[in-house]
Formats: sequence, structure tokens, C-alpha cells
Amino acid sequence: MERNRPRIKPRIHEWMTSDSFIREEFVDGLWSRLASLRELQSATGEELSALLPSVLDRAFKGEL
Repeated sequence: MERNRPRIKPRIHEWMTSDSFIREEFVDGLWSRLASLRELQSATGEELSALLPSVLDRAFKGEL
């Protein structure tokens, strides 16, 4: 009788494995996007820091 029983557990395990794999890919994608955003933020901060002295100079000279 046990041989006629449907095999549900392996299918559920298979589905959970593929679903967790999809979630893992999604999270990995989010982490890579976050890393690129952090790099852009750092580059923007460096550019703003480089511009600050000239902006302050113009402001004190009354050119702004």
C-alpha cells in the first residue's frame, strides 16, 4: 500500500528549494545594487568636497 501513496514531500521540498534559490538571487541582486549606490555616494561626496573651497571663495568675494 505504501507504494501507491503519492509522493508529496519531495515535491514540496523541491518547490521550497527553488523558491529559496529565487529569494537568494533577489537578495544578492539587492546587495550588489546597494554596493554600487554606496560607491556612487562616495564619489559624489568626494566631488562635493572638491567643489566646496571654490564655492566658499566665490561666496566670500560676493560673486554668488
